[in-house]
Amino acid sequence: MMLPGVSIFDDAIKDTAGNSFTAQDAIFSFKKYGESNPSTIVSMNKEDDYTFTIKLGSADPAAFMVLAQECLMVTEKGFNASGNGLATSSCCTSHYKLREFVSGSHVTLEKTDSYWQSGALNHPSYAANVDVIEYDILTEVTQLGLALENGSVQMALWVDGSLLANLKTRNNLAFFAAPCTESRGIMFNMTEKSPFYNNLALRHAVCYAIDNEAVVDAATYGYGTVSKAIMNSQVVSLGFNASWNTYPYKYNVEKARELLAKAGYKPGQLTIRLLCNNNPVLSTLWEVIQAQLIAAGINAALNPQFPLQNLTYKGSWDRESL
Repeated sequence: MMLPGVSIFDDAIKDTAGNSFTAQDAIFSFKKYGESNPSTIVSMNKEDDYTFTIKLGSADPAAFMVLAQECLMVTEKGFNASGNGLATSSCCTSHYKLREFVSGSHVTLEKTDSYWQSGALNHPSYAANVDVIEYDILTEVTQLGLALENGSVQMALWVDGSLLANLKTRNNLAFFAAPCTESRGIMFNMTEKSPFYNNLALRHAVCYAIDNEAVVDAATYGYGTVSKAIMNSQVVSLGFNASWNTYPYKYNVEKARELLAKAGYKPGQLTIRLLCNNNPVLSTLWEVIQAQLIAAGINAALNPQFPLQNLTYKGSWDRESL
């Protein structure tokens, strides 16, 4: 895929150190991204100071979208001046600059008086309405709940469901819920050495062994729903098909055991590994799935990883019906 003439507007964009952001800086940022992440970029060529051409090794329409969303743009001067690849500092193009960073503790930002964007480009939703923002890093669930209760933090996202019943009794807190675009599912390893390769009955056995409603209740304390869309909530999925509401795997442990036998395995004969992210919600989710698979006769070893990223795979979605 060739994307000719990708423009970065004009010479207005500057970082918080006053460096102009040019086409060469975009190329630099994409290259740095590719050093530590899977990338579909084949080549990039600067056309002029504010235009460059990028060639991708994929015809997937989403290939550039993924790059644009995940690659963090910086100026080459700002990156090099930091001395450590911006590991402990920042040089971005936003309203705010870094005042303080304490690893594992907090990040403090302060508003600059030199933000480059103005006029029609400066949409009201981009307004910098506060002078100082501090992000506290609270990784322990109870610690976050206490911080909300005593007012040491004014806002928190992704509050664990186990906290909500108690926090909702506090008069000093307001809650806002919105349909989530994130959902979780399973993907089968379809490489030739995998037991799932060329064994449809085994894949179906796993699907029937999982009680989605029980998984959701345990992992989200009743605040989640069973997703019927592949990638996110049906409430916000474009093109959602109502027929997916009945498609097709309803929890049936007896059927799962029959399919396991059809796949060529006796109860307890097969052991599979479950690879997942390591956080409280997902750990609970996979622990429930692990127990359900064991109940169906499939030994399942949980292998949580943090963070789970930079994985490459080949596989296929199984939406076949029996």
